[in-house]
Amino acid sequence: MEKAFRKIGVDIIGDAPWGTHLCQFYETREDLVDILVPYFKAGLENNEFCMWITSEPLKVEDAKAALKNVVKNLDHFIKKGQIEILDYSEWYTKSGKFDAENVLRSWVEKENRALKRGYDGLRLSGNTFWLAKRDWRNFTAYEEEVNNVIGKYRMIAICTYSLGQCGASKVMDVISNHQFALMRREGKWVIIESSARKRAEEALRESKEKYQALLETINDAVYAVDLSNVITYISPAIKKITKYEPEELIGKNFFVFVHEADREKLRNRLRELFEGVVRPFEYRMVDKDGLTIWVRSFSVIVRSESGTVVSINGVLSDITERKRAELERERLLADLEAKNRELEAFVYTISHDLKAPLVSLNGFSAVLQKEYESQLGEEGKHCLERIQANAALMDTLIASLLELSRIGKVVGTVKEIDVVALLKEIRGALAVRPEEAGAEFVVQEPLPTVHADRDRIRQVFINLIDNAVKFRSAERALHIEVGCRQEGDFYRFHVADNGIGLASQYHEQIFAPFRKLHPEIEGAGIGLALVKKIVEHHGGRVWVESPSAEFTPSQAEGIGTGNEGAGATFYFTLPKERRDKPSRRTSDPNGWS
Repeated sequence: MEKAFRKIGVDIIGDAPWGTHLCQFYETREDLVDILVPYFKAGLENNEFCMWITSEPLKVEDAKAALKNVVKNLDHFIKKGQIEILDYSEWYTKSGKFDAENVLRSWVEKENRALKRGYDGLRLSGNTFWLAKRDWRNFTAYEEEVNNVIGKYRMIAICTYSLGQCGASKVMDVISNHQFALMRREGKWVIIESSARKRAEEALRESKEKYQALLETINDAVYAVDLSNVITYISPAIKKITKYEPEELIGKNFFVFVHEADREKLRNRLRELFEGVVRPFEYRMVDKDGLTIWVRSFSVIVRSESGTVVSINGVLSDITERKRAELERERLLADLEAKNRELEAFVYTISHDLKAPLVSLNGFSAVLQKEYESQLGEEGKHCLERIQANAALMDTLIASLLELSRIGKVVGTVKEIDVVALLKEIRGALAVRPEEAGAEFVVQEPLPTVHADRDRIRQVFINLIDNAVKFRSAERALHIEVGCRQEGDFYRFHVADNGIGLASQYHEQIFAPFRKLHPEIEGAGIGLALVKKIVEHHGGRVWVESPSAEFTPSQAEGIGTGNEGAGATFYFTLPKERRDKPSRRTSDPNGWS
């Protein structure tokens, strides 16, 4: 419940929060008038429902007369039902005896009705002069229960006790069941606190000190604003963020320090907050030096127990450096995108420009071979064959270069791919079929269904299997195995072989475009670069491992060859989650997007 302070009307008490439960020890009726009349006057003036339960020596008519001396329109308050002044027999013992449970329940019902009628809460007082000795223990238990639960309600209570009826032990009972007591000493009212009130205050003070120490050490600023957006509290950390001292901000409208371009966005965010949408929000502020800073705030609405909104509280974090890094990253990505577009245009231009002389070269060499072959001799024929072979290689390189540049630019439809069916389909499409090379081709089933660009994934498997066929060993029959495992949110595929293998220092180099470790092997050296780019375009990664002398292929993925130190295993991952479009990330170290 909110700890809104109320004006009590008694100078020595000052203001006190809802849930205050105190007692007054009196000797004369003047003592009662001295405390209770200003007490109820303040309650009437501050929109509270008031109940005054009287007994000797100040009865109902006496209480009304005393209150009317300072509240001239008392009859008006009585008529509209804002105050009830009752004899104890109409409240405490109306059933003929004191029923603690019933009395406590009646107070709560009065408070509920008061709130429904629009009053801020219930202010009450009850005189215990009527209390018989036989009822003392029962009434003491009742007061203890009131003291335990009153903090849950919008109530303030002063219980009055006659000193003439209370011995030392009863005085101690009364004080222990109230937060504090009022007693006149040498003509002046003084406050006597119970030891339990003192302990609570000490615990509250220690808690406040720890909380304050925490607020002074964290980098985030804690704040509170009222419904007019006026800052009512802000922690010392705000100085690190805005260079303002907290005292310079408290009492000012929060929007004064928000960057003009973001004020409307923040107002819209606050409207969402009142609609129940709670989420962080990032916007710009202006610090004491007039510089723009970025902040991230997380706010919540604070309501009273009755559901009324009383404030908006939140935490403010400085994210200026992070935002600068993000903006720089966006600038660099934009530059990279522009450079990639330039590179793509360059590749297409160069490819087009190279195609024309290649056509001429092939045409003239064909004429030369047809018309003058008999005059060339063996050396001339050899040179002509070399010209034609290199022209064909140049044509292949140009085509490969174009293919590499197209990955990510020409995006196929993402489909469900049955990998087992795909592998059966592509076995016959290899440059050298496994059967022709005397190879054993093993597919570890089951294999998953993946969501990807089918043509591109088909190209990945073709290139990896064809690579295994190309680099088979002459010393043993070729074994190729394809399998898959689940690793977190990814499928990890492998294509393993027992071929000539690959030294570890070349594990990264082989994925570079046009990198050929064996020049005598046919091809343009573009296949693994294509594999890498396709896999990364789909959000995965690719790598290769070669077994050491202690790590045989059979230990790697189940290839039972027994040939130590042979072969290589290529791995690549694909995400399990479906993506409508493949990723456009640019992680190729050679600059290919």
